Amino acid sequence: TMKRSQQALAVGAAAGALAFLAAKRRGISLRKWLRVQAEIAHIVVRNTTKDGNWRWSRLRELLFLASLERSRRLEVAEADVVAPNDKDAVYRLHPLTHVRTQRQLSATSSKAMMALRMEADKAPVVTDLVLVGGGHAHVHVLRMLGMCPMPGVRLTLITRDVETPYSGMLPGHVAGVYSRREAHIDLNKLARVARARLIAGEVTHIDSDAQLLHLKDGRPPLPYDVCSINVGIAPSKPARYVTPVKPIATFAVKWDALLSRLDDDSSFRLVVVGGGAGGVELILAMVARVSAELRRRGRSLTCLSATLVARSSELLQGHAPKVRRLLTDAVRRKGIRVLLSHEAIETSSDKGEKILKCRHEGRTVSVPFDECAWCTQAAAPEFLSRSGLDCDERGFLRTNLKLQCLQNDIPQRVYAAGDCSTVD
Repeated sequence: TMKRSQQALAVGAAAGALAFLAAKRRGISLRKWLRVQAEIAHIVVRNTTKDGNWRWSRLRELLFLASLERSRRLEVAEADVVAPNDKDAVYRLHPLTHVRTQRQLSATSSKAMMALRMEADKAPVVTDLVLVGGGHAHVHVLRMLGMCPMPGVRLTLITRDVETPYSGMLPGHVAGVYSRREAHIDLNKLARVARARLIAGEVTHIDSDAQLLHLKDGRPPLPYDVCSINVGIAPSKPARYVTPVKPIATFAVKWDALLSRLDDDSSFRLVVVGGGAGGVELILAMVARVSAELRRRGRSLTCLSATLVARSSELLQGHAPKVRRLLTDAVRRKGIRVLLSHEAIETSSDKGEKILKCRHEGRTVSVPFDECAWCTQAAAPEFLSRSGLDCDERGFLRTNLKLQCLQNDIPQRVYAAGDCSTVD
């Protein structure tokens, strides 16, 4: 046993020495190299011992992510040697793969791109690539295949919403910074650019053995050779009278309808359930927009009351202490009432008044509201767990590092990306 330990130490020392020599060739000093290694070791230890439990099931994924972060930090250290105090130098020295690809495509002349398009159109179809869902990953795939088509590939997009919202712009849209058109992507137009068939519908079952996709409303099943799933998530605790933030497309429509209700003179009680980053950002955006709309209508802001309900004992649990302090102060400055350690149980209606019931210290607390946004942890769409593909305990698709879905731990010709999947 001691001999094996000595051999392991020798191998580790040799690997460390080789890694440092490689870094030294890039101009990175020993001090900077050691500092990066120490920072990455601290990140790994901090995350594996969070809540006092070693998370062995996620350790491999964590080590993989840590290796990516180590490489990026070493690239930053190298760029600092080449161009001190220039924060953009790292992007010039080490451009990301997808950025480099887009630059290459952008440099391609329209004539050359048209030639690629004509060549692809002439080729016989040998592969049916079906994209299920209009998520961000599929938007990027459509854009790239529109710019650089693949001969022999017939592309099909199945999506419930022809206009897909960009989630990063949702708080800005809620706050009134972006219009609905600016915050949404027109998948119909993008599909035409990519020469893709667009099917406005929903997949209800995936038969990976027969390579068939079963659709809602009795439509005939659609065959595929390669399938990619990017359908996002659904609310984990659907309840009456509330507006779940996910799926975002549904929330955006309901938010626009909600604003039209400000025309009457009644008071407006707004409640957001969720004390994470999403809930905090959302309630700040909602209060800002509703306040602006009330001022525009010449109404007093006293008719608006906002409440943030969090199950945790503090807002943004798991974030850095300074971040928690700054955002908690921002919430309180806006006059938002914060209910900590309140677990939302159910909603009900009593004589026309909607009520959110919460459990707090063994008793039930009632919070009346006019509009309640549900911004808690979401769940996977139900059809994924019925597909026969491997899912985790929460119903999310399991994938390998190549994002291939698994069936009895065997990789399939089905891929998944985004919130609906988890990487083993």
